[in-house]
Order: sequence, then structure tokens, then C-alpha cells
Amino acid sequence: MLFGEIAREIAMVKSLTITEEAVQTPMAIHRQAKVLGAIVHGKPNRQTNFGSIGFDMKTPIIVCENGDIDIFQTKEDAERYMEPIDVENGEFLVFDVDGNTIDLEVVEETAKGLFGFLGGKIKKVKFKSERFIPENADVLRVHLTNFLLKLNPDIELSNPASIKELIEKKTR
Repeated sequence: MLFGEIAREIAMVKSLTITEEAVQTPMAIHRQAKVLGAIVHGKPNRQTNFGSIGFDMKTPIIVCENGDIDIFQTKEDAERYMEPIDVENGEFLVFDVDGNTIDLEVVEETAKGLFGFLGGKIKKVKFKSERFIPENADVLRVHLTNFLLKLNPDIELSNPASIKELIEKKTR
């Protein structure tokens, strides 16, 4: 991908005006988010691990997968929904309701077998941390808008539509 194309894609992600050019294929939007994340990721950003450290993740959790959007009321529901192989292949973008990116990791746990025998290791998806990258709220807005326009091209949205408004329209 040429530098000019990257700059154009980032400009489209940051733009809140939805044009025909901005409504793209799911993979193009996913690529935009990865490009934007890669550029912003080079800057120091605050990362907070889950656990005893204060972490203010707001629900619902929005999971974007190649143009499809799923919304979960708890992080546990979202973790159970995602398959480890898909997380390892980088197929998901996960956000909280404020548009903060949530990183994922695949962990191996020992499964208990029948009567303590025949146990094995299983892989599970866990939320790892949250990156506070403000530009990702715009990435989430683009994902939600494209998804809603794909379902109903005649849908009326304010410009720019808030994330909460887009989530409400998706859940109707």
C-alpha cells in the first residue's frame, strides 16, 4: 500500500462526514483501523491491565468482525463469543461504548476431565487491556455507520452520529 493511500484512508476514518467513498467493503474498513492503530500505536499510550488496577471499561462491548457488528452487555459474553483462532488471526476489533480499543489475548487453561482424568489444555479468549486512543472512536463510528447502511441504505442518521445513537439504531 502506498503512503498516499494510507494517508487518504486515515483521513476518511477521521472524517465524520459519511460519503459514498467512505462506505467501503468490510475488509477495507478493517484495514483502515489496523493502519490507524499501527500509526497511533507508535506513540506512548496509557495501557491498563484488567485486575486490581482501576479499569473503567464501559459496556456495552462492541465486536467488529469483517463488517459485522455484535453488541454484548458484559465482557464475559463477548469473550465467550469470540473463537481463539479468529483472535489469533486478528479478525476482531473490540471497543467499549466510548470507542476505546480493547486488546484481546488467547490463554491456555487446563480443562478438568472426567473424574480428574482425560483433561487437556483449552484455549480461551480474554480481554487483555484497553488502549485509550481517541481516534478509535471515529473508527468505531465508521464501522457502525457502514453496518447500519448495509442493513438499511435509507436509514436516517445525524451527521455526525454519536456512538450511542448508532448502537441504539443497531439494537432496534
